[in-house]
Amino acid sequence: MAKQYHRSLELFEHAVSIIPGGSQTLSKRPQMFAHGAYPVYLTHGRGAHVWDVDGNEYIDFVMALGPINLGYAYPRVNDAIREQLERGIVMSLLHPLEVDVAELLIETIPCAEMVRFLKSGAEAMSACVRLARAYTGREIVVHCGYHGWHDTFAATANRIGVPRILRDLIRSFPYNDADALARIMRECGNNVACIAIEPRMPPEGDFLHRVRQIADEYGAVLVFDEIVTGFRLALNGSQGFHNVTPDLTAFAKGIANGMPLAAVVGRREIMKLAVDAVITTTYGGETLSLAAAKATILELKERNVFQHTWRLGEMLQRGLVNVARQAGLDAHAVGYPPIGAVEFRIEDKQLHYDAWTLFLQEMAERGVLLRRGGVNFICYSHTEEDIQRTIEAAREAFSIIADGITKGKIRALLRTKKMNFEQCPLPPLQR
Repeated sequence: MAKQYHRSLELFEHAVSIIPGGSQTLSKRPQMFAHGAYPVYLTHGRGAHVWDVDGNEYIDFVMALGPINLGYAYPRVNDAIREQLERGIVMSLLHPLEVDVAELLIETIPCAEMVRFLKSGAEAMSACVRLARAYTGREIVVHCGYHGWHDTFAATANRIGVPRILRDLIRSFPYNDADALARIMRECGNNVACIAIEPRMPPEGDFLHRVRQIADEYGAVLVFDEIVTGFRLALNGSQGFHNVTPDLTAFAKGIANGMPLAAVVGRREIMKLAVDAVITTTYGGETLSLAAAKATILELKERNVFQHTWRLGEMLQRGLVNVARQAGLDAHAVGYPPIGAVEFRIEDKQLHYDAWTLFLQEMAERGVLLRRGGVNFICYSHTEEDIQRTIEAAREAFSIIADGITKGKIRALLRTKKMNFEQCPLPPLQR
């Protein structure tokens, strides 16, 4: 008997009347998954498993879109939060945790000489842009990747509500295309405040080193968006992993194992401008998130977290690709194993969309939550058993997909609300 999602669907039906889009987060909307045959609301998580409002249990690889890198309700982090909760959440003056966590980041991250705490990745990237403009006296931003919803970066997609004038202040280039970046810089490099890049995918050759060289050539600030890669690829981030040191870096997500915290770190002469640039927030010293960050970073330092997540990530990617190919699908692994994905090539866009929907539906039916076209995250609490169960579930799901494609009945196999791919566009490098 198929899993039931009655309570989830009832809640969402009400939510759309009181919450824009029914969800506070674009990437969590049910339309991003398999709406009607996939849970919408979760009640709790423990380790690498979550439970929905209808009582179903799942192995989770969505991991709250990335913040959960140790595991849900992770004991050391929860204990730190409880202890601090008894002492107060946010204070009238500064709190020592602001210094403690800043010192930890400076010890850990290659570019970090000073630290400013914020609350979201988009906020941190906007702060990086303001700092770069203050430091250089220039205004144009050249970027690669997805950096959140704020106006500076939303201008590239012509979002409603974003002033048109901002489109003249931003340029985009593709990942792994240093020549495209060089062309943009030849055109307007003397007016470029910063080059912002999300180093989430493996670079081809010396791509990241060339980006660093081009930034230096034109006197632009190099900004790494490590919102996804930070505390995921390595303790010292993508910059340590690739041995390329930016001038500024934005962190969020995995910095505090789920608590809302972001950080901008970087060179002292740039960071000190945060005072006159008025980069400030009431909740920058919020203590529960800082306590969680301290516990998280210390746990990452003291345990073999990254060895574990890389090993299980490689096992998952290899296993999913193998069972997909055994079913006759053209599948390949994408990205680094701890933050990777598996994609299957289907030329017809609607068929590709429906096949992904069917895959998510059948994996949820077998107790596994994955993402459509986005990163799947390995956390420290995932086990080999979780990975093996996921691979076996995928074996069955891919077999159903392959049979559906062969017989031309993919849509007939869907228990979801029928949608066209145009109704649910995915943002680039979706988080």
